[in-house]
Amino acid sequence: MRRLWVVSVVVLLAAALASSAGAARKPTPSERAAVTLAAIDGVPHVQGLVAFFIVRSVVMSTVKPGSNSSFSSFAAVFGVAKDQSGLFPTGPRIALVGRHRRTRNWITIGYGVRRTICREPQSFFGGRRAAILRDLGIRCG
Repeated sequence: MRRLWVVSVVVLLAAALASSAGAARKPTPSERAAVTLAAIDGVPHVQGLVAFFIVRSVVMSTVKPGSNSSFSSFAAVFGVAKDQSGLFPTGPRIALVGRHRRTRNWITIGYGVRRTICREPQSFFGGRRAAILRDLGIRCG
């Protein structure tokens, strides 16, 4: 009986740790609209040719950047890119979007595949790049 109780406690602790590890949250409707607009605005266009970014999901980070960052929060927009120019390959893309502290506008910081997002400077995140990207589900490595 005691052994069953110990196993139950261990399972509950493991579940609590697993749920806190991926603490990113869903956006509110107004956040989703603003972040999606910023991500679509950040898609590179080639001389009037249409480039599409079909949004699949938006995730808001719960990890706050350091005080020396220009941004107060971050979000990741996952989607699929389609391009009429042929210069950019079609496929999955991520837009990393940050909310500027002063203007409170959402700005696309990075757009591309996972490796591109992982190259963003540490200063954008106030020294918390790894924690923020991990929270958003972007694995660099």
